[in-house]
Amino acid sequence: NPFNDVFIANNGTIIYKDLFNKEALIAIWGDYKSKRKHLNDILNECRGQYFLVILDKNDLIVATDKFRTIPVYMSNDGGFEISNIYYLMTTDKKMEYAINKQKFAESVSTSWNYPLFTDGTIYDEINFLLPGSTYHFGRESFTYGRYYKPEESIEFGKYQDYNVLIDDLTEAIDKNYKFLENVKGIGCDITGGFDTRLNVNEVADRKDVVYANDALSSDVHLTKGRYGELKIVNKIYENVNPKSFRVENNDYQIRTWIRKNQDYLLKYNDCFVMSPKRFRYFYNRAKEKKISINLSGYSGTELCTRSPYEIKTLLLDVDEFVEKFQPYNDIMKEENYFWQYYDNLKDYIRSLAIVSYPSQPKDAYSYIIYVLIQMNSQQTYWGVANTFMPMYSPYYDLMEILFEVSPEMMDRYKIQRFLYDRIMRKELREIPTTHGFPACKVTWRNFWRFGNLITNADDYNLQFYTFFHRIRLKLQRKLVYYSPKINWFFNLVSKITGMEFRFLDRTVKHEMFDQEKLNKKFINKQLLEWILEFDKKLEKYDG
Repeated sequence: NPFNDVFIANNGTIIYKDLFNKEALIAIWGDYKSKRKHLNDILNECRGQYFLVILDKNDLIVATDKFRTIPVYMSNDGGFEISNIYYLMTTDKKMEYAINKQKFAESVSTSWNYPLFTDGTIYDEINFLLPGSTYHFGRESFTYGRYYKPEESIEFGKYQDYNVLIDDLTEAIDKNYKFLENVKGIGCDITGGFDTRLNVNEVADRKDVVYANDALSSDVHLTKGRYGELKIVNKIYENVNPKSFRVENNDYQIRTWIRKNQDYLLKYNDCFVMSPKRFRYFYNRAKEKKISINLSGYSGTELCTRSPYEIKTLLLDVDEFVEKFQPYNDIMKEENYFWQYYDNLKDYIRSLAIVSYPSQPKDAYSYIIYVLIQMNSQQTYWGVANTFMPMYSPYYDLMEILFEVSPEMMDRYKIQRFLYDRIMRKELREIPTTHGFPACKVTWRNFWRFGNLITNADDYNLQFYTFFHRIRLKLQRKLVYYSPKINWFFNLVSKITGMEFRFLDRTVKHEMFDQEKLNKKFINKQLLEWILEFDKKLEKYDG
């Protein structure tokens, strides 16, 4: 907050006139207070991933970015409460929020990489603020308006040619990265995949960059094999400024940290896809005094690439899509949620069609997938990360362009490979990725390096696994993860290592669960524990 007479602040990264956070807020307030620009016009010019808060005397304004990349929650039960961590809202002793059983049944039936169509919480009283909106709060009421409407701003199906698309992406990337010239001290995630390499290419010559990767030596699947994560990361690191910094994780340090900070972890981590290791990674990044922003490749693959299977599935009839892609995961005692679940999901998908299908359903494919998958699930992960420090993913600032891409162009990582072939330094794009092929176009000189691209078209993310490792994984899931009688083994390992080692706690008991059904289902254990055990963990906190 750079002012004394007014409170103006943001969570995440806000960019205005190529200024970053504090300087951007000063420029925003100057234009807003002087009435040189309407707030809606200012927000339409902003980039980055953020939500904005302005408190001027008795006027409270909260604004989300165009696509609500950072979730913001509001409760209205005798008074307004705003937070980016909704579990903290449930710890207020003056209020008791009842779990909506229908929403709970829907949440349990979805996972982070499939459609999550509830409002993001399991409580009726707590809901998301809408994307691209401004909220003006009074003492007893509020008003809101949309300053950005995707269905009016995006020309779905616009891009049918790669050359035109890459031209526009290149121009946008040059513009979007320009603000980094005004930022000192940059953190940069460095991984073996496609997404983070775009950031590395941009900052490789700078000396004030701290690179980091959250892989551990115990993550065997990331260290072994020809396309192991750390092997590729080391190759990439050889091509950045040698005067930059590098941070490595240590297995022992992480175990120690988790033991000491378990309560802290549970208090703030309301995202069931945020692992303790990743949580600790962001926590430590925020403590780096040399860093004022962290560059991430978050959502690059999700926005740029889809498998042929997913594209075909989405284009099915709504009824077929629901039953095939997101079946109901029945673990509830009561049976009446089954048909309501399917009706709600079908109605939600149809409502998207009304908003965003201009002609053929496939034209809005990218946008529909984003709303179904990203907005209400993976975004909670991004929100937790931004709780610690400002994060920036260049792909979010490219969403308007990427939503206009024809789905046929999203196959086999072509968008990223063609883009990198145009803008990336040769030594970086020719390094292989963990998917088993390099980040460039296929030519007659390098075609022999793309065998995995052809033979494993629907299984890109497992290229660093061996054939025998894949068989072992299938047996492991069949015999271990699905077995309700294996908890004694996980409990023993947890006791010895000091780390939680259960994939699913099948001892979780709740009045809504049918224990026999639960024992037969494959359910992400964090989802259950975070939802059902949180209130118990937080009893000692005052909110």
